[in-house]
Amino acid sequence: MGHGPDAARLAVKMVLLLEAHAEGKLPVAENVARLNQALVNLVSGSKAVRRGPLFTTGLYLRVDPALQSLTICSFGHVGPIFSESGCIEPKLDLPVGILANEAAGPWTKLVVRFEDHGRRFIIFTDGLTEQFDLAGEMYGEARLEQVFRRDLRLPLQQLVDGIRAGVDAFRGGALIKDDQALLAIEVIDRRPCCEQVTEG
Repeated sequence: MGHGPDAARLAVKMVLLLEAHAEGKLPVAENVARLNQALVNLVSGSKAVRRGPLFTTGLYLRVDPALQSLTICSFGHVGPIFSESGCIEPKLDLPVGILANEAAGPWTKLVVRFEDHGRRFIIFTDGLTEQFDLAGEMYGEARLEQVFRRDLRLPLQQLVDGIRAGVDAFRGGALIKDDQALLAIEVIDRRPCCEQVTEG
């Protein structure tokens, strides 16, 4: 959505739209389509549209109630990196905010089983992986995944701090030219493994 105050205001509205369309009963792809239409309507009525079409990329994620899988719907954003299987690439469907639903068509979903891919994963913006150093070399997903795997067993905050420190060390004195967001997630199954029997 660009940068500056207009982008910040639209980002806040996006969060509100996500909350309004995050109902668990609807499929994730349908929620993304609803989010898209709401954003198209929002942008068409704003002054920001004079700068040209506005859009945003992202991931819509939902953990199933039994905590066995994650459903991913990408609207133009790279997938997560999982602890066991590495980077997962869902189909990169259209960013939201460009076309009305009728023209854009449905968004697709990818179901990832934790049993196959691991229960820890990170999601990140491309500003992190596309950070350049002073020599013009890009940080890239391979370095990000390497640090993630190295620090995988650390508490999540330490894991995030280690990745951020690695990117900053790589960057050196080079400028940060894009937003850098990182989220580390662990899905924990806290259900008891067996029934507790009490006597008496």
